[in-house]
Amino acid sequence: MVRDVVRGRTGEQLVQEVEEYIPGGVLYRSKLPEEVRTVFSHGKGSRIWDVDGNEYIDYILGSGPMILGHAHPAVTRALQDRVERGTQFMQPTDVMLRHARKVMSAIPGAEKIKYTGTGSEAVFVALRLARVYTGKTKILKFEGAFHGTNDYISFSTNPTQMLPFPTPEPDTGGIPQGVADTVLVAPYNDADQTCEIIREHKDDLAAVILDPQMRHIPPRPEFLDAVRECTRECGVIFILDEVITGFRLAWGGAQQFYGIDPDLTTLGKALGGGVGVGCIVGPDEIMSRLDPALKAQGQYAQGSGTFTGNPLAAAAGMAALEQLEKPGTYDRLAEMGARLRDGLSGVCQRFEVPSLVTSAGSIVDIKFTDRDEIPDYRSEQYLNRELHERIGPEMIRRGIFSISGAGFYISTAHTEEEIDETIDVFEASLKAARYGQIAMDPNLSRAIDESREVYITTFDSGGRPGTVPVWFDHHEGRFYISTYPDSLKVRKIARNPAVRLAFGRRSGPGVTGEARVVTEESLIRSIAPIHAERYSDGPWDSIDHLAQMWAERSERCLLEIVPS
Repeated sequence: MVRDVVRGRTGEQLVQEVEEYIPGGVLYRSKLPEEVRTVFSHGKGSRIWDVDGNEYIDYILGSGPMILGHAHPAVTRALQDRVERGTQFMQPTDVMLRHARKVMSAIPGAEKIKYTGTGSEAVFVALRLARVYTGKTKILKFEGAFHGTNDYISFSTNPTQMLPFPTPEPDTGGIPQGVADTVLVAPYNDADQTCEIIREHKDDLAAVILDPQMRHIPPRPEFLDAVRECTRECGVIFILDEVITGFRLAWGGAQQFYGIDPDLTTLGKALGGGVGVGCIVGPDEIMSRLDPALKAQGQYAQGSGTFTGNPLAAAAGMAALEQLEKPGTYDRLAEMGARLRDGLSGVCQRFEVPSLVTSAGSIVDIKFTDRDEIPDYRSEQYLNRELHERIGPEMIRRGIFSISGAGFYISTAHTEEEIDETIDVFEASLKAARYGQIAMDPNLSRAIDESREVYITTFDSGGRPGTVPVWFDHHEGRFYISTYPDSLKVRKIARNPAVRLAFGRRSGPGVTGEARVVTEESLIRSIAPIHAERYSDGPWDSIDHLAQMWAERSERCLLEIVPS
């Protein structure tokens, strides 16, 4: 069982050094919130450890590639053996050929393979290949999708201007306007508008590139089918970016999982068993343009690099694919994904937190929203971003390392017990995230975490205690405990000095604070101590002093909690 994370001097010092040596202290595209930033030292199986010795169940898995978990014995042995035999020749090797055959046997329609150093490079070369093959210049991507960092794809990943489609918004400075003029952007999951853009620009459009799990948003079946048919009809190369989904959703990737038939597929992450590698696979007719012999004819798409197809990555990848190919592997990963999805969804339902919890194989995602569907990037304006921002640090504090607390990659190393523990931690984290200011008091936060039941305890004029269950709510940027009006006779709270917060236990850690009563008309302050106690001998209907509330309305009475 993981324990609460405690930051130590070593971690704090090394975080400062990261800031000193790495621009912005950012290794990837972003960094963890300041209060939970740390430096990691090692990993094993489903766990990772930081330099202060804190242990985490890892659901980021290096952004996805560690599908077998960290330091898998088979991968470790393959790497040790390869290191002793040489790691780089810039020539074909036997292990590279074995790896190539294995990849091509898994991906439908793969007749040739071209290795690259990373998945990002694979995307870059695939776009160049599409331009050479079609003789056209433009590419179309979907708003919100990330495909790497090359200039031709660094548009509208997290746009803020919401420009009309298909106008792109650059993700970064340094991209020439001439490049921007070759990029089109379409709304994800909108088949009609996407196909309209494709048809309008078909004479200049070389390729459409699509991530089938963009932002972990499930693709609509009719959308995938429409894009495939429209690109085929218009003579446009359809590139399926499976850097994330390849060898993760299924042995045959997203094209097997969703039944897609792309022209080209880009792969990375799980392809290398944790060592950086990427590749493009596709039919010989298109892939042949990567042959340098065609350079003199102007039909050559250059795509070489020093470490492409290196034996170290091929050895690790081969060992990983042999494990993934074993019968039942993907069924078990999907079962674990469903177990986590159902558990997280159940927590949200119990606490009346509007959410969409989805899973695709071993990928699980939560979106806090009251919408029935979040189909595209612009729909994310309906997310409860404040709750999303709070849940991630709360999960990390409790030893669960996930994508902002709401995205989870599952490995073969994760156990059912770890999934169940993660669900419990999510529940505690969700409570703390929703309580807002109340979670700033560590004693109060700990007391809340210990029990699902929360009570308000009050006293009538004769000093007799009574209890009633309450919930925690977020409303207009403030955090409250709340209860239904018909559960209380609340007429005199402004005069009642004894309001106590209890946690479903007869006794608990002493905690003090203030309760502020919020009414429809004005803020009536009723300052009273809050204690982690429960008085269970009072009748439920004896509470007569919680006064001045929305007695004739269906809303809950709100008590704002401010730790003292």
